[in-house]
Amino acid sequence: MSYFPHAASGRMVNAVHLAYIFHMIDPADHLRDAERLERQAEIADSQHARAALRRMAQASRMTAAFVAMLEASGDERDRPHAGPLD
Repeated sequence: MSYFPHAASGRMVNAVHLAYIFHMIDPADHLRDAERLERQAEIADSQHARAALRRMAQASRMTAAFVAMLEASGDERDRPHAGPLD
């Protein structure tokens, strides 16, 4: 299994996890995943597990926003450009 360095923290990210993140194309999938992680955090048996699950949920929400932004930029790119005041 290969690993890639995580740019922000220097931690290693599993390539399978990256493939899972980018496989969910629909932002709603990421939001559902965040909600599932938040439910798991509520019932986690340690503070460490709760904090980790909350961070994972936050990452899923940020990914949903990023995917939505990419979709919106694709919509803008496909639209014919009439001029600078369009």
